[in-house]
Amino acid sequence: KQRENTKLPVPLEVYPRAREKYWSNAMMGTGGLLDKALWLGMAIAVNDGRRLSNVMRPDGKNAEDHTVRRSDIALRYKETWYKPSQLREFLKHHHEDEIEEIVFIYETGKTSRVMGGNAPDEVFWGRDTPLESQVLSDLVVFLATALPEGYDEARAPKTLYLLTRMHRNRLKTPTQKEIIEALRNVVAEFGLDPDLFSGKSFRSGLATHGAAEGASKADIRRRGGWGEKSTVNERFYERNMGTARGALAIGNPDPSGNRLNVTTLRRVQDRIRGLFGN
Repeated sequence: KQRENTKLPVPLEVYPRAREKYWSNAMMGTGGLLDKALWLGMAIAVNDGRRLSNVMRPDGKNAEDHTVRRSDIALRYKETWYKPSQLREFLKHHHEDEIEEIVFIYETGKTSRVMGGNAPDEVFWGRDTPLESQVLSDLVVFLATALPEGYDEARAPKTLYLLTRMHRNRLKTPTQKEIIEALRNVVAEFGLDPDLFSGKSFRSGLATHGAAEGASKADIRRRGGWGEKSTVNERFYERNMGTARGALAIGNPDPSGNRLNVTTLRRVQDRIRGLFGN
């Protein structure tokens, strides 16, 4: 039985402040990588619309493992696809804004078609809206600097999650508690009750603001990983936000053109098949 989601969706107004607090004001060096990872965790969770467990360290309480690994993604510049381990060299000759899109591959758990689920095997996004573009650029920088130069990622790819960083010679990945606490710290600055927000607030943010911007139910379901016939997003995650801005549209002066970048998944999968060797 689905339990009612009583938590509020993430207000979009908090995102510029969240980036300032956790990205722009982060300390230099490895000490600031945790704050940067927290910003990316919050941003990806609402932009991608999937479970918070996709970007946090697995807690071991659930047999399913939804966490994205570094080896699960590819990033495109023109006609060339790059793995995270290649980004440090890429940035020596290019700017992070030149990366045009990113692809996430979900190979585990019931959210994957590979395992018999009904959600896409991969989700990708590019630079269709300001939030998408900002998150993509920030993620490129993080992936290029989170591990020491020359680190052999092939040694233990299953422990190198999307937001894993090296700190004092140990691999660290944000926990669910850390990401939610970061969100609550930001909303409190706006006079909102932090207890009204949880990990579900990110997914609810996508469903609520996407619906407010006129995104189709089918697009919202695909983006958030809900089944084609599911009504969970409508019953438990969408809130009536009136004139709320779209979750992918911060700074877009004309929200009428917003869309969820969920099309041509098969084309992208085919193009990068060889990169992942499957």
